[in-house]
Amino acid sequence: MAQTPDEKTYVEIPFVEQLTRMGWDHIEGDIDVPYLTGRESFREVLLKDQLRKALKKINVDEKGNPWLDDDAAGRVVSRLERLNAPRLMEANKAAFDLIVNGVAVSGIGEGDRGNHISRER
Repeated sequence: MAQTPDEKTYVEIPFVEQLTRMGWDHIEGDIDVPYLTGRESFREVLLKDQLRKALKKINVDEKGNPWLDDDAAGRVVSRLERLNAPRLMEANKAAFDLIVNGVAVSGIGEGDRGNHISRER
């Protein structure tokens, strides 16, 4: 008897493999143990510590030096935690827009860096 197609086999596993080939780290979790993925509970969507580290790593100046401090990275994470959307699809779109377009943060340095956080292109 043929196996019924499922999302994990046809979507999740190939997507994780693709991201791994692109250099992303994959953290193998456990459906019963949230702390294995750096969370206190599965209600936490963001891996906050890892996100803060990644924000500081990708927000660098022209010489490759990080310019984002801990406080500003925390404000960005906080903004992603407080999405104002009544439904999941709208929340996903809002999060996507913030990640792609950047999050405005005041009080950091000068120029674009003082107003916007985004990945260097």
